[in-house]
Amino acid sequence: MVAAIATGAQAATITLTQVADFSGRGRGIAVPTSEGARACIAAYNATPAGAVLPARFVVQDDGFDPARSRALSEQAVRAGTTAFINTVGADTSRAIAEIADAASVPVVGAITGASSVRSRKHASLFFIRSSIAHEGRHAVRHLVTLNLKRIAVLHTDDAYGRDGLEAIRSAMAEAGLQAPLTASYVTSAKDSGDAAQKLAGAEAIVMFGSGPVLADFVTRIKGLRSGAMLIAASAANMRSLVDSVGLQNARGIGYLRSAPPVSQRTTLGRQFGLIWKQYGLRQEPTPFHLEGCLAAQVALRAAQPSGAALTPARLMRTLQTSSIPPFGDFRLDFRNPANEGSSWVSIAVVNQAGVLLD
Repeated sequence: MVAAIATGAQAATITLTQVADFSGRGRGIAVPTSEGARACIAAYNATPAGAVLPARFVVQDDGFDPARSRALSEQAVRAGTTAFINTVGADTSRAIAEIADAASVPVVGAITGASSVRSRKHASLFFIRSSIAHEGRHAVRHLVTLNLKRIAVLHTDDAYGRDGLEAIRSAMAEAGLQAPLTASYVTSAKDSGDAAQKLAGAEAIVMFGSGPVLADFVTRIKGLRSGAMLIAASAANMRSLVDSVGLQNARGIGYLRSAPPVSQRTTLGRQFGLIWKQYGLRQEPTPFHLEGCLAAQVALRAAQPSGAALTPARLMRTLQTSSIPPFGDFRLDFRNPANEGSSWVSIAVVNQAGVLLD
């Protein structure tokens, strides 16, 4: 029934739906990605292509509850959504993908690097950001280059965090290093407990987490005067982290970027800056704003060859079989079994002003 509804009707309007956590710990990612998507959808609708085949944007709050993600996705499919964009988290993205797979509706820009999601090779999931495995390998290679070999991992005790730990373990084994020290916390925890004491002897700590508990850990490890280099994985909201821990504690923290930054030094950054200035909010955009915009733009570009004959299934086939025009100097190509558009990773560092420098 769901599949028939999804694949049967042709579109007079492109409907992009974001089912994500807008009210809980995922809010720091869901809100800016939705704001970025909304700005770029508005920019598209102002073009001749948008006049012929306009787009609309629907957001739904799943509260990071996979059961609610599934229910809201089923509702969206029945309502005729063309694609899902910017899902947040491993378990919730998997729940949405299970509905989307059955209905042949693409999920563009799933914001998770978790191998527990990617290894299942859901046909509907298309990834803009690189995987946790890519992040882990890049982090370890960077640290080894700096001759930092006693590496520890702080991670959430969920699919995302365990995948981060495994990524670091695998990369360290490839480099001939001993297994990392580890500390974990449940996502419902109010603080980081004794994690800082456990990891204080490390030369570097890679952190797979986000929100108040991550900020609490940074504050505690800095309070112990540990000399460890701290690197946050891409799921962290760095603006929120800097605000929470203060400039003194934030200075020098590394950040693994798995999607491009908002930078005037790149063609992509300049193009997005112009869109944001005209259609965005009165605040400086973050990389999550840009990532949200990219997901919307990927879906909108892939929709153009079908025109008024567009269906979710046709859109999914286009993504799987066709080259996506480059976004300035950033390229995406989903023509591989895992639908992974990019393996790009870089490390930025928080400077004395609390700004990430690439």
